[in-house]
Amino acid sequence: MTMTRKDFQALADGLRAVRPVAMSTAPKQALANAQWARCVVMVGTACYAANGHFDRGRFETACGLDDLGDIGPMPRKPDKPTTDLGELLPRIGR
Repeated sequence: MTMTRKDFQALADGLRAVRPVAMSTAPKQALANAQWARCVVMVGTACYAANGHFDRGRFETACGLDDLGDIGPMPRKPDKPTTDLGELLPRIGR
């Protein structure tokens, strides 16, 4: 079975719905944000593997990753998803 735009939108809606809530401390918030962001990126990577025309940037925006103030948009080459937390962790907790 091939995934459709509706399927990708449902995934994005679900990930947006489980974004981290406000935590009691900045370190806890940063960790929760990083874990959630990694989930978004990994799901986007799996979707791209299922459909080479899948737009990971659009998916990440639909999930709300661009709205995450502590992390912001994740840098990546257009043809390569960011899956390494090493790129993400130094930017957290500014």
